[in-house]
Amino acid sequence: MNYLNTLFFQRCMTCKHKQMQPITSPLCVTCQKNLPWLNPNHCTQCATPLLDPKTKLCGNCIASPPHFDQTIALFSYEHPINLLIHDFKFCNRWRLATILGKWMHETLVSQWHTLKNPPSHLIAAPMHNDKLKKRGYNQALLLAKSMAKASGSLDVLLPCKKLSNNPPQSSLNRRQRKKASPHIIVIHPKQVKNKNLLLIDDVITTGSTLNSLAKSLKSAGANSVSVCCLSRTCHSK
Repeated sequence: MNYLNTLFFQRCMTCKHKQMQPITSPLCVTCQKNLPWLNPNHCTQCATPLLDPKTKLCGNCIASPPHFDQTIALFSYEHPINLLIHDFKFCNRWRLATILGKWMHETLVSQWHTLKNPPSHLIAAPMHNDKLKKRGYNQALLLAKSMAKASGSLDVLLPCKKLSNNPPQSSLNRRQRKKASPHIIVIHPKQVKNKNLLLIDDVITTGSTLNSLAKSLKSAGANSVSVCCLSRTCHSK
């Protein structure tokens, strides 16, 4: 891996400065120190930042609780993590999955004690076949596999198939999101029954995709469904 890091990340992906050896990250030491870690005062269910540190849930989760039980999010969707995610998804930088998944696993371990039902299996947010053919890979699945490898104990399940090809939530405003067609997801019940599951994705925008997935998984017999994502958008359009 050190050889690959040296080959592909000779310059920091954000500031473009040449990196010092040994190269262990796509970011230089300075940029890595300035990563936008999510404010610890956030909703435990959906990871929306909160103003009051004594508050555990946001107003939306109180009024209309999502079907997933908890959310662990690493970063606010700001510079430079937004650039990393963009390149990871749209510029064929799939090798970033190794370090990004490692960061996600380390955060999961640090917050393991906060989980009501520690997961035994990981499930990546599914991608419609048309998008998969166009991109060549499902970035959520690469993150899940990287996390599983780092853990040495968590398994990745593939029980889901997405039938609806909806536009990305990040490309829609609030009114468009409300009018968007529901996410249609097929689940194989035998793979998820009585299991504690952890959904993996790169970014939570509205949470509608993960909410639909969690609903389907619980309907199929899953015992619990939590979420771990790389980044959380903090402002809706």
